[in-house]
Amino acid sequence: MVHASELPLPKLLALRMEADADKAFVFFEGRGLTYREADEASRKVAAFLRATGVAKGDRVGIMLDNGPDFIAAWFGTCRNGAIEVPLNTSLKGAHLQYIITNCGMRTRINGRALLPLLDDIELPPALKMLVIVEEAGAPTGAMPAYPGIEAVAYADALRSAQTAGFVDEDVTIADAAAIIYTSGTTGPSKGVVCPYGHLLGLAIDTIELLEMGPQDVLYDAHPLYHAHSQGQAITAAMVANIPLHMRRSFSASGFIKDIVKYRITTAFLIGAAGLVLKQTPSPDDRAHRLRVICAVPIPKGHKGPLEERFGVPVVDLYGMSEMGVISSNPIRASVEGSCGLPTSRRQVRIVDELERPVPPGVVGEIMVRPTVPWATFLRYWEMPEKTVEAFTNLWFHTGDKARFDEAGYIHFAGRIKDSIRRRGENVSAFEVEQVINTHDAVLESAVLPYPSPVGEDDLWVVAVPRPDVPITAAELISFCEQRLPKYAVPRYVQFVDKFPKTPTERIEKYKLQQAGLARDAYDREAQQARGRP
Repeated sequence: MVHASELPLPKLLALRMEADADKAFVFFEGRGLTYREADEASRKVAAFLRATGVAKGDRVGIMLDNGPDFIAAWFGTCRNGAIEVPLNTSLKGAHLQYIITNCGMRTRINGRALLPLLDDIELPPALKMLVIVEEAGAPTGAMPAYPGIEAVAYADALRSAQTAGFVDEDVTIADAAAIIYTSGTTGPSKGVVCPYGHLLGLAIDTIELLEMGPQDVLYDAHPLYHAHSQGQAITAAMVANIPLHMRRSFSASGFIKDIVKYRITTAFLIGAAGLVLKQTPSPDDRAHRLRVICAVPIPKGHKGPLEERFGVPVVDLYGMSEMGVISSNPIRASVEGSCGLPTSRRQVRIVDELERPVPPGVVGEIMVRPTVPWATFLRYWEMPEKTVEAFTNLWFHTGDKARFDEAGYIHFAGRIKDSIRRRGENVSAFEVEQVINTHDAVLESAVLPYPSPVGEDDLWVVAVPRPDVPITAAELISFCEQRLPKYAVPRYVQFVDKFPKTPTERIEKYKLQQAGLARDAYDREAQQARGRP
């Protein structure tokens, strides 16, 4: 008998339909979606895509908020054999245009409320169809006009779909399931091509780490456009055959209320541990069925207070889009300050600049490779040279620094790559700098991480203004807010006359960090708290 952990998503859904068709497997703010409902809706999406010429391997973009429509669009894309390209709903401008163009997207399934994001970008010729999803319960609105693109209402697409005789495209765990765009470091974002085995690997590692069983009820409020929620939440719940509760968006104040209301036993906190701790203590903090929280990351000094407040173990893990879960802290043997032990499906080395393993206690670069087939990404989309570069000497180079302790636990020590982790999102310093440098008053800029009081980092921009062109920090922030996702807008702004540079004119960011944040630097959040722009 084939086990659920060996099946690609369309076949996993078919397996659950055999015995649990009327079981609700995911709930969105209390409203359950059964396997049967997901099967019927996704079959219509798949049949519609096939009838409009979308074939195996074509790319279908999905830009939707969490909800049943996202599940139907995602599952239907997979059942058609196309490759899903989930899009962060905060994307805008050049970054959004780059992704749509780079992946060669043929069809895009888009929430109507998010359509204005397309107004200021040039849509590529490869994009042939736009399927527009209305807000729940809203009537179908007028279809927008985009040159060379057919706009169709999602409801009309489902009604017109001919599902009689439809058969799912045959896919295996080796076939490409999704392209997840991860932040670029010294260049544009890379499209991480994930096979179905990668999503299954995320699910299996999570089930093992959190010791999930049939009694569990899972909670995750992270967006479905992230690999985490697709693999560690939806797919994990389907493999374990347990219910999952999600929200349209995360609420720190609503976290413990949801935990109690939905009788949650296992919960994720992604980039939000510090925010939850800041909430006013409540009697509900201990009046629950929780047995474990997986918080990623756990800011320094937060593990103890979280465990004391909620009365359950709090564990974390280390992973990335390309490699999935690399290491994790066991529930009963968690080491504070570490990111745990390598998972059973990964080999991990920490090496020096010549890629030689270093002894415990010595910081080096983390290198990873899988021990089972199809458990990690296939390649970077349309970037063969970057794929080869990442796998020098047949190990994947993470660009992260760490050390092993004597017990084999990994202790993170920073990032070699120019990428910043903020509130659960990877932010490319390069891409933020590219936007800032288009301002008429900015000569050049450097974007740096600055430790956030709620965990991970905030964005700190140091800019050199053009001579005789006035600009204020508030104006630069406003400029960024109009062109960048919310999570990529800097918190701190600092102006300098010139940058320290190498002989080849590269900005020496480490010297800026050594000098530290200027005392008179502009703090966006502090200004907002005072009611100022």
